[in-house]
Amino acid sequence: MTDHYHLDIHPDDLRKASKALNRLAEHSDTKGKTVTGTPGEIGDQWTGKAATSIKAEMTGLGQTMTGFVAKLDACKGAVDGLADDYDEATRTLNSLNTRWQAAQDAYTTAVNKADSDQRSANQRLNSGDKPPTQADQNQVNTDHANAVVTAASTRDTAVGKLDTEFEQLKTHLQTRTKNAGTKIADNGVPIPVPPSTIEAYQHGYCYPVTLDHSSLESSLALTKQFEDQRIDLDIEAKGKTAAEQLMNSNGDISPELIAQIHEQSGNPYFAYGLASNVDPQQLNAVLSAYDVRLRESGDYPAEEIAKRNNAAIMAIGTTLGTATQGDGELTLPPDFETTWAAAITETPYTQKDGTAPPNQAQRLGLLMEQGTWGTGFLAGISSDLYDFERAHQDDHPWSSRSGIEKLVGPDGKIRLDVMSSVMAALGHNPEASQLFFSGGPSTTIEMDGQKVTVSERMKYLVQDRQWGVMTDPTNGANLGAALEAATAEIRDDGEGGRTSAQLASQLFTVIADRTGDGSDNFGPINDDGWQMWEGARPALADIVASYSTDLFRIGRPDSNADDLSSVIAPENDLYLRGMPYGAAMSRDQMAKVLGTLAYDDENMDEVLAGLAVASKLRMSRAFEDALHDGGSPSAPAALFQGRNIPGIVTASNESAATIGWVLNAGYSARLDKEEVDKKNAEMMSKMFDAFTSIPGVGPAGEWSKFAFEQTTSMVSDQIGQSEATATDDYNTLGPAQESKLEQGLLDQMLANGYFDQKYFDEANGGPGSTRYQPPPPGAIDDGPPPHFDYDSDAYQKWLRDGFPMDAMLNTNVYTPFEKGLKTGHDLAGGG
Repeated sequence: MTDHYHLDIHPDDLRKASKALNRLAEHSDTKGKTVTGTPGEIGDQWTGKAATSIKAEMTGLGQTMTGFVAKLDACKGAVDGLADDYDEATRTLNSLNTRWQAAQDAYTTAVNKADSDQRSANQRLNSGDKPPTQADQNQVNTDHANAVVTAASTRDTAVGKLDTEFEQLKTHLQTRTKNAGTKIADNGVPIPVPPSTIEAYQHGYCYPVTLDHSSLESSLALTKQFEDQRIDLDIEAKGKTAAEQLMNSNGDISPELIAQIHEQSGNPYFAYGLASNVDPQQLNAVLSAYDVRLRESGDYPAEEIAKRNNAAIMAIGTTLGTATQGDGELTLPPDFETTWAAAITETPYTQKDGTAPPNQAQRLGLLMEQGTWGTGFLAGISSDLYDFERAHQDDHPWSSRSGIEKLVGPDGKIRLDVMSSVMAALGHNPEASQLFFSGGPSTTIEMDGQKVTVSERMKYLVQDRQWGVMTDPTNGANLGAALEAATAEIRDDGEGGRTSAQLASQLFTVIADRTGDGSDNFGPINDDGWQMWEGARPALADIVASYSTDLFRIGRPDSNADDLSSVIAPENDLYLRGMPYGAAMSRDQMAKVLGTLAYDDENMDEVLAGLAVASKLRMSRAFEDALHDGGSPSAPAALFQGRNIPGIVTASNESAATIGWVLNAGYSARLDKEEVDKKNAEMMSKMFDAFTSIPGVGPAGEWSKFAFEQTTSMVSDQIGQSEATATDDYNTLGPAQESKLEQGLLDQMLANGYFDQKYFDEANGGPGSTRYQPPPPGAIDDGPPPHFDYDSDAYQKWLRDGFPMDAMLNTNVYTPFEKGLKTGHDLAGGG
């Protein structure tokens, strides 16, 4: 199988460089100390001015050589860290390629089944006494086409998600590589010495440290800066020329011009040159004329026409987006945003005094969906267009600006609702999305007896506005993208992370407040009332998964967390250092949110994946705290001896209780008890299949948004690929579930260092006993990260002959886990 995603990274080469740096540091340290000590060894054997000067030179040289050791060590650390990042990226890349191939295979399987079903249906039609009617044949063909389209849509959705993860991975690696390069640059150059020091040395006052190259370096820097400016101005001129060719084309746009714009779409100088010379109304006219020329030429099939239109839209839209990100000398004119807003809201020609042609608003909105547009531009235009919609919401502000022939985007979906395009654009820029949802007036919602302040914009867009497929074919997916960008992309302990958590808290309240409104459970059709827009639910699942540590906080037994007025501070005693701000939530509130997500198992898969990762983080903290609790014997030795470690028991109980509560809360709102228990058992079996796929979290680790998201995504895919099987009682662990839970715990203990030989010696009362045996070398795969090879002969033999964990697992894991599942089930109203 040929990999679909590729990265040109070489962690092994970096480690070779690290070893070379280490050898150089050791050599520099040794030789530096030798040179520094030599004048003392010479003593009075050399005398005179020459001897004094030579001794001074040697002392200064030795000090300089030893001074480089710390810098070389810092460079080595930067290289080692980058190598670790590349290793992690390689594992993520393998997961991406595996999942990409799985999506292709699933599509092929579905198409083959559709073909087989079509053949079978035709055979049945032709085997009757009467020839099949045309309606019957049409139905067979329609069923086949629908099955193929559904398979393609499922594949494209999965691949789109993978493409996004791959771009995030590349961005993450770019940042880490840049940081490593900066650290190397900061530590890999000579220490600058002012000219006064050199002059003093030349007059015999002090010893030299290094030469001053500042004059030469400054000259070279100025030369490079001049060359860069000349090149940048040349590229900017090319952007201006491209804009002039575009605006003067009357729709006769050459493929070469589109290719040039596409190639330079990420260059800020080219983008500035183009955007500064483009008028939105004229650009719309050019692109509209281009489409007409393609269709009227008769030279191209429909697929080629769409391909060329899409290429132009994506190239120009992405380039304009790059231009709006410019600052300093590349800042666009102050009226650039208002000019675009005016063009989008221009009165259509079908209304009195109107001049805007059909689909102008939709085409300009479609351009904004491409690439990433600047924060200032998006914050401004999203507010302007939102205010325009609210002021004209009774006048069908967007459909009235469309034409009889609808504009179609690169995804094959019509563009009618401009606000949907605005949401898509905000979905590409988290800072802009935060500014939009944080801006404007606020309103209050009463929830759980509290008055909760929420964004009026968020409330209107989620609760009051329509995102039906007739006007928004995404059915709210673009709204979901904007909400996810505002709440789940910037996840840290800074101000951006605080804003994300505030908006997430408000979102959960806004959704819970409306959920179930208008329900009518009487009559032949069961109506569950208002639910979050279906297209937005996958994004909502991602958001809930991102805040799964907060679900853990409110779902564990004896939790009294129900304050919805403020976010949760990063400081905590449950997880790793550096945790981000958490969202305020309550059980009743989140039960409604989970109930909406439970309509689709894929959404619950994502939530459960987040919970699985949160559980792993919780257990890592429990193992680390136990390791340093000062007790005797140590926690590892006590576990080998089958003793109870309260912190580990509590963590296991809390993990299970939260999982049990989430499952039962999600499904109990619309299913009867028997159906709830069956669904809980099915989802629980899938979740156990994923436990062993989560790598162990090392001791004293820092929380990482990238690592959390990548692991959650990997686990979600693992859960989604698992076959759901029900058991008689999901509150009771079967042998297979115990085995999977055991394996996940063993890998976590390995990551926390619990299997070091010293702990076995302690448990045995000294090195002479073999009662408690460590795992043999062949039982552990060095990774990274290190993990048990559960299929190896060495592990299986250890499991049979010397496994010291049975009592520990029964005492600290299985029993507390079963108890926790039952507790969580009861918290959600289980019977």
